[in-house]
Amino acid sequence: MAIFSHYGSAPHPLAMVARSPSTTALSPEQRANASIIAHLFTAAGWGPEMAAAAIASAWAESRLHSEIWGDKSSRPEGCSGGLFQLNRCAGAGMGMTRADIEDPALNTRRILEEVAGSFGRPLRTAWARGERNVGTLTAFFTTSILRPGNAAERALQRAADAHVMFPPAALAAASPVGHREGSMDAGAGRR
Repeated sequence: MAIFSHYGSAPHPLAMVARSPSTTALSPEQRANASIIAHLFTAAGWGPEMAAAAIASAWAESRLHSEIWGDKSSRPEGCSGGLFQLNRCAGAGMGMTRADIEDPALNTRRILEEVAGSFGRPLRTAWARGERNVGTLTAFFTTSILRPGNAAERALQRAADAHVMFPPAALAAASPVGHREGSMDAGAGRR
């Protein structure tokens, strides 16, 4: 199922969602949150592949629900929350209130800060070298930015899910610089 909308001269990454890994359609809340992520990543100068990788990453973390909280073993109310599961106990969410973390735009802006910071260096380097494979970029998000337990294993699964959400052919048509087919197996996403 394609969702047709446009952002600037290229189709909005949300327009290329074929089907999510466990559903055939996004709810209005999920669609709005994906749109916020796509808009903020595009406004920050990233192409549709990076915006798609961010959406796929948020899908893996929260299923694009902004009020989801995890890591409840550390605190009953949870340490990690929001679209990207920002960790307020010992991570990117430190110093943010619960309301800040649950705000989709603030959550996404904080992730953009992480991409621009030292943890984002591998992701930015891959992009600068021409990596445009959404699965590979999603794997970099997983291992460099989000850093969940079992990151390497999760990176492989999330890369596969990203290709389901954003088929490479759809992104090739959307990207002004073209789409470069890459493979995690070929070592593109490994450190």
